[in-house]
Amino acid sequence: MRIQPHVWASPDPGDEETFLPDVIRISICTHSHPTGIVGAVFHALVLARAMATHRFPLPDDLLACVAVAERVPEIMSADHELGSKWLEEFERECGSFDAKWARAVSRTELAVRAAAESTPVDDPAARFERIISCLDLRDRAWAGSGILTAAAAVLIWCAPEPYRARRLAANTYWTDTDSIATMAGAILGVTAESGPPVEVLDADLLRSEAERLAEILLGKRPPGHRYPDLSQWYAPLERGDAIVRSPDGGLRVRGFGTAKAKGEVFSGRATRLRLQWVELEGKQSLLVKLP
Repeated sequence: MRIQPHVWASPDPGDEETFLPDVIRISICTHSHPTGIVGAVFHALVLARAMATHRFPLPDDLLACVAVAERVPEIMSADHELGSKWLEEFERECGSFDAKWARAVSRTELAVRAAAESTPVDDPAARFERIISCLDLRDRAWAGSGILTAAAAVLIWCAPEPYRARRLAANTYWTDTDSIATMAGAILGVTAESGPPVEVLDADLLRSEAERLAEILLGKRPPGHRYPDLSQWYAPLERGDAIVRSPDGGLRVRGFGTAKAKGEVFSGRATRLRLQWVELEGKQSLLVKLP
């Protein structure tokens, strides 16, 4: 999910080398294995292709993205940070990256072909359920893999309307619902002719971030959030430690700045937990545990 802005801000989505190194860097923070990295790479390539063609990806588009993904070891080796630091360390600990990457890409290609060959049915939910079963996506071993990303693209074939597709993903239980819905939504958004049927949470923030990414694409340097210096700051260990009271009685979220209360405080039924929606200076909404 978090790799999408690197594609949106790319000066040339048709050139994978303008965004793939950053996509790989951010994915290895949490998915430092080819099985996880291939999911981020494949999704980035599919999204970039949708941006370049202004249409939904077809099976041939997905297979073309798989072919590009085969070049990732070459791209990583040419990058100083990825090649001389991370890649060398990975191979010391885990063996040949190239061999493991080839297996991950091969599994992704098999998933794409299996999804593409699924028999269309009139009911989008029934077709998507058939794909989920075919790809065994309820097996937690596949979470975050390229197979998951293939499912996001297939979801679009089942329900090409953004609202219906995301509802379908969110209600397909025991799958990685938020990831699939987010990836499908990003691809669908490229060709959507209208906005959501209802106002979404933090809509103003999303619009301003879209404008900021567009400015980056044009070579400008718009202001962004100033994060704490990680050499001198440590994240709170517990959720309740993230919220503090300022001298004037207001709220601050450590690492993010001041927060404005939204709505009333509400409590859990069986605990003394006190929760409240707040809005950060950047217009982002958070549900926080009050001190």
